[in-house]
Amino acid sequence: MANHPLVTFLLLTFNQENYILDALEGAVCQDYPNLEIIISDDCSTDNTNDIIKKFLTSYHGDHKIIYNRNDSNLGLIPHFNKAISLSHGDYIVLAAGDDISLPNRTSISVNAIQETGAMSLATNFKYIDSNGTPLNSLGFQTLKEPTLYTINDYISLISAPPSGPSRIINRIIMDTFGPFLDDCPTEDTTLTLRALLLGCVAHTNTTCVLYRWHGQNISAPENLYHKIKPRKIYNQYYHDIKIAKSKNLINQKTFRNLKKTINDYLQYQIFIRKIYSEHNKYIRHLHCILYLINPHILPAHKKKSYLRQNCKDLFIIWDALHGKK
Repeated sequence: MANHPLVTFLLLTFNQENYILDALEGAVCQDYPNLEIIISDDCSTDNTNDIIKKFLTSYHGDHKIIYNRNDSNLGLIPHFNKAISLSHGDYIVLAAGDDISLPNRTSISVNAIQETGAMSLATNFKYIDSNGTPLNSLGFQTLKEPTLYTINDYISLISAPPSGPSRIINRIIMDTFGPFLDDCPTEDTTLTLRALLLGCVAHTNTTCVLYRWHGQNISAPENLYHKIKPRKIYNQYYHDIKIAKSKNLINQKTFRNLKKTINDYLQYQIFIRKIYSEHNKYIRHLHCILYLINPHILPAHKKKSYLRQNCKDLFIIWDALHGKK
């Protein structure tokens, strides 16, 4: 199928018995004709595995399905690395076991990533709650359609490229850089940087995913600011830009500028977590205020787009201080 390259729809799950059926139905309902669906469970201890097996016995559609269940719980990144190694597609659609992919997600994503020539592309998504009820929020919205981001945008902090639950990637990304480090806590922003090192990242405003917000998401404040270690993300970033330099994907000047950018990111993330973990709420409030009025705490603070994102993080912390979700 010359106009329809093989695409892997990669559905990763762990202990998502309440949501996995919706995710499975979204996967098999994809209208893309040349699709390989990989369902990979990281040794769930609830009923996720039983639900998947029952679903697969009743599936008689045209898509090829591969089911993998790990013998032991590997954790997010080792699980991701293993699942990628099972895939064969020229492009890989990344899906989670608690989200819902709309039937045209793969078709729209493939068309958009081919038209833009991007290494990674994200569609828009809508939030739903644990019961599937729509929330009044869109995941990402841009003025231009499609919007492209380059490594120079990343370095200059003019604008932040999209990341999140609606991504398709070119297989070249993983072939070039190899598996992620096992102790890296996320594939999200790390995939974005890899894509930028190889080309551009794109975003389209079409909504293709329903992103379920249920409080246990990796991006939930308690997980984001307590469990995810920014130093380990920085290590992955640094590992990847060194590979890019060794393969002449970037020059010495770009390498040096990227090293400074990711170090700024690290210092900012450490600072945010320090505020979030502070037990004295008055000190936390003071730190929030000082951060907003002091542009010298972090160089990125001077950039308008990152100032908006930093303020967003601080408002999340502020809400947490007052018991809001």
